[in-house]
Amino acid sequence: MKKKYTDIFFDLDNTLYDTSRLATGSAAGSCTDVCVPGAELVVTYLKQHGYRLHVCTNGQKIEQGAKLRETGLAEHFKTLITSEVIGVEKPDCHFFVEALKMVDSHAAETLVIGDNFDTDMLGAIRAGIDCMLFNRWQHDFVPPEPVTYVIQELTDVIRLL
Repeated sequence: MKKKYTDIFFDLDNTLYDTSRLATGSAAGSCTDVCVPGAELVVTYLKQHGYRLHVCTNGQKIEQGAKLRETGLAEHFKTLITSEVIGVEKPDCHFFVEALKMVDSHAAETLVIGDNFDTDMLGAIRAGIDCMLFNRWQHDFVPPEPVTYVIQELTDVIRLL
């Protein structure tokens, strides 16, 4: 596949940072404990292949920055963009329009990867950005609006990009 994207926007919670493992007390503070399975492999692969990586997440910058550092993946990301910084939360398409401006990119060159259709995909779709639904929870879920890609394992990103 010809490289179509220059920038990739990742959601943080439950796309890279596994809040479900933290809730059960099984996380102990290393990437293998706090990351969604495959996160380190995918992020490393994308960075090595020249993609500019950004985290786009709802929440406070300090809290989300701490989570990103806890994963050990922070060095791979150029930008941490939060709803606190933008002034609106995902799925508001304004979030994604402003994020594109912040990283000096265009919708046609950007891909959003996230685990929640309502929060991560709808705003991207409305902003004209391709999106990849990481459907890790409900494998039989059919998105009510078309998304560019649907994956069930995060490592499927490597096969598609």
